[in-house]
Amino acid sequence: MSRSTRDWTAEKTAKQEQLPFGLVSRVDGDQRLKDPKVQEEFWSTFIQARYQAELFKLLAKEGDELSGALSELSLDVESGKASTGEKAVMGILADLRKLREGILASHRHDAFALTIYEANVRLAVLAGKAEHCLPALRGLVFGLGREGRGEFEEMYLLHLVCSFEFQEFYSTTAQLKLRKTLANHLAHALIHSNYISYWRLYTAANPYQRAIMRRAEPRMRERCLDVVGKVYYTVDVQDLGRWTNEAWRGKGWREEGGKAVVREVRRK
Repeated sequence: MSRSTRDWTAEKTAKQEQLPFGLVSRVDGDQRLKDPKVQEEFWSTFIQARYQAELFKLLAKEGDELSGALSELSLDVESGKASTGEKAVMGILADLRKLREGILASHRHDAFALTIYEANVRLAVLAGKAEHCLPALRGLVFGLGREGRGEFEEMYLLHLVCSFEFQEFYSTTAQLKLRKTLANHLAHALIHSNYISYWRLYTAANPYQRAIMRRAEPRMRERCLDVVGKVYYTVDVQDLGRWTNEAWRGKGWREEGGKAVVREVRRK
């Protein structure tokens, strides 16, 4: 092969590699990602640096949230506003899905496959994208299988609990032969509407666990308001604000001397 021919072939190959990859699962799916070498190059060249950058940002956001930005974060979620890096994260998750499909189609069960599945789970969990997390999470817990997968088993159980799928949670706990997990304690707190216990578990959890647990917060907040409204006459404003994300102010209760007056004491 002449030098000019080699150069032309190399240039053509480089251009092909830069073309966007498609999903293997489509009827006319992109078959390139069935090749293990292409999978690894796609990860190292197109995804890894972007993934690490966005993961770092989301982990930093989790740290800020736990330090006192809980109300601000919750309001952003409830208003439906897209976070600053959401578009970038969604692009990475789309690429990770393509890579996962290629790994699945090539029946790959090695360290690289685990790396991709774990990366998918971590990014999707922190971004609050359950639909992008669950296929990879199930793959780690029930498919790829390895020793030391307890972190991801815990995440999956937390997902079931925070989705209030308690029957599935308990059957999965029995299947995995797990006891005394964070998810077990959380299930007890949610079933009994114990927001104080929920909050203690939340603050002691790691960033990935907190991101999943936050999905249960709105319902727990409402249950907390119901309990406070039925049981208490007055509650400390700071405690109530932390437990309910200031939602109590829409209940018609008044603030007086650092206390929220829930009900008036009836005079005989």
